[in-house]
Order: sequence, then C-alpha cells, then structure tokens
Amino acid sequence: MAGLRAREAAPGGAIAFWLGNTVLNPAALVFMGFVLGWQWTGLRLVLGVLMVFGLGYAVNRMVTPAQAAASRAAPAKLIDEDLPGTAFSRWMRILGCMTVRLIPE
Repeated sequence: MAGLRAREAAPGGAIAFWLGNTVLNPAALVFMGFVLGWQWTGLRLVLGVLMVFGLGYAVNRMVTPAQAAASRAAPAKLIDEDLPGTAFSRWMRILGCMTVRLIPE
C-alpha cells in the first residue's frame, strides 16, 4: 500500500487494492467453498465487494488533500533513499536489524 501511495494513487484506491487482494482472492474463495460450503463463500464474496468498494469510497471522501499529500511524502522519502551496497548486503543488514529486535533482553 505504501508503494501505491508513493506513486500518488488515491487513498481509497490503495485501500481497495489492499483489501481486494486478501478478501476477494479467487484461490481463497474456492478453498473456502470446499471447506466451509458455498453459502459462506457467497457471503464473503458479497460482503467483500461491499467492503472493498464502500471503504475505498469512504476513505476518499474523508481524506483531505493536505492529508493525502502528507501521507505521500513519507513513503516517497523512504523509496528515494538509496542505501549503499549490493542488494544482498542491504538484505543482510535488514535481516540483522530484525533479528536483534526479536532477541529478548
């Protein structure tokens, strides 16, 4: 979602994309149909469509242009930062930071 916002996508569109990929995933819906039955799958499909389009519309109505510009600035700054080193060394550095945070003191 941060990548979409950094590329100046509308806030509602970014949320709709994020929700739609999880709630309306066809593979998950088919699996859910086999496991829970088609009634539950239909319910998830109908409520998912309402949620994706309804929340996307609602967020676009609630967010002011100033808030939208401010929310684009932070991810854009992170994307524009170029860390030195190769992709593998950057990945190892991030992995190390995550590992240190997981170790209890």
